[in-house]
Amino acid sequence: MTRRGAALSRLAFALGLSAAGLLSACASSGEPLFLPFTNPGPYSELSDDARARVADAQRAWEAGDLRIARAGLLRIAADYRRNIDVAVMLQELELELLKWEIALPDLGFYKSMLTADGADGAAMLRRHYRQRADRNPSPENYVLAARLEPDLPAARSLLARALELDTDCAWAHYGSAYLAFRAGDYKEARTRLKSQAELDPGLLPARRLRARMLASSETPEVTAQALDRWLTDARRSPFVRPITISEGEFDLALLLAETDEYERVEELCTKLLADGYVNATSVYLVLAATRISDDHVEEALDAARRASRSAPSSTLAHIQRALILEDWKAEPERAFDAWTRAMEAATGVYDELSLSSDRPEPSTVRDAQLWLFARTRLARLERKGVTGSSERSTEQR
Repeated sequence: MTRRGAALSRLAFALGLSAAGLLSACASSGEPLFLPFTNPGPYSELSDDARARVADAQRAWEAGDLRIARAGLLRIAADYRRNIDVAVMLQELELELLKWEIALPDLGFYKSMLTADGADGAAMLRRHYRQRADRNPSPENYVLAARLEPDLPAARSLLARALELDTDCAWAHYGSAYLAFRAGDYKEARTRLKSQAELDPGLLPARRLRARMLASSETPEVTAQALDRWLTDARRSPFVRPITISEGEFDLALLLAETDEYERVEELCTKLLADGYVNATSVYLVLAATRISDDHVEEALDAARRASRSAPSSTLAHIQRALILEDWKAEPERAFDAWTRAMEAATGVYDELSLSSDRPEPSTVRDAQLWLFARTRLARLERKGVTGSSERSTEQR
């Protein structure tokens, strides 16, 4: 295996991520090209002025003015009662308000209820939307109720009712595709997405799901193109939150790392670090592996070091640093220390770890796998007579 190939394979191991492994395996024939203008139908109909007001609400939300954002969305929802984009955004905002125990008296949720022992704001909101759908059956109400339903059969039933009322409800087809995808029924997911695309080919949540499904069936180039197109349109939409954009950009950076587009990876990672929505440790790990693939060893080590400093308890960060020190820098003593830190992180122990002690019990299967990998690499160094640096410092060099 070439050094570049080895680096990418280690990225896949160390991150537990790869473009193909981001999501469960499925099959897809590719993302269709979308017409720039399509009939939105009743579930997406919105005036330009209303879209501008949605953007205002989005900005208020990001600024932390949650009540102001909701008031604005409520006015838009009153004017466009069938618009599911607006209703979904309002629903997500209500979930966040309830998470912070902020009362919603118009829904009957008061502070005393939200702060009571055992209170579950999300469950309360789920019951509210389910009752509203039962009182006033409509495709949009059933879709909204299904979004909050944690029980898969119940969610499927609600979406089936939506489609009984209107077989042309693209959102219900998308919701059914999403549930099928979650359940591992990829054939059904493809069928549902096909129906959705015929009705509303520009529906952004469905396009995001389709791009995810491409990851295991198409080349990284094809998947990256689909995700890139989604990002271009999502950035122009007032309904897509910045955190969702950042998550898509992170996935794109992983794909581009596999297609050797290192400059774009650097650009995306710089933006992700500045925006702060995606965990910085994960971004630094992508940078480390990409720079190794591009033969920039010192820069890769710097990124790996930043990853381990930003998250001292991250096993992956220490593993990436150890790999670079051992395989590319040829500094076995420092690598020994990094492998030891990786073992400590995998077991939740951050002081000196006796390598001759009984096998520890990591908290998860993933931790156990990482512990075994680090222990194996340490054993190899021990056989060569390496024992680490003479004075192990908490400062990661």
